[in-house]
Amino acid sequence: MQTKLLLLTLCLSFSIAQLSAQTDTKDLEAVEKTLRAYMDGATLGDSTLFASAFHPDGQMTFMRDGKMNVVPLREFMTRTKNGQKGDRKNRIVSIQIQGTSAQARLEVETPEVVFHDFMSLLKTPEGWKIVSKVFHREDKKKSGS
Repeated sequence: MQTKLLLLTLCLSFSIAQLSAQTDTKDLEAVEKTLRAYMDGATLGDSTLFASAFHPDGQMTFMRDGKMNVVPLREFMTRTKNGQKGDRKNRIVSIQIQGTSAQARLEVETPEVVFHDFMSLLKTPEGWKIVSKVFHREDKKKSGS
């Protein structure tokens, strides 16, 4: 009897682990899709794709001249103009997911600067959406300077 109970417990544990792994994989793929919409939308000059990554009630926060700046994502979404392609290299550095929240670190490199983006995402009824962007801008050194 104990052997059957142990076997049943192991099978149930394995099934739960498999279900959890499948869910994590689906969420990981969905978060990556949202991050790609943000990066590709900006690179390709596709404002619709770009805006699809964001929750309109979110915000972007950054430091400039020693002062914290907060920009509503609704305003940030309007900055990408259709047809204006960017010279950018995008990279997802890391993603962490816990339940309905996620954190991602991205690097966006242009010829002049590297942006280090830290994105907070939430799983909404519409899918995973960026609700907060915090970033650091790193100016590249010019040759001969």
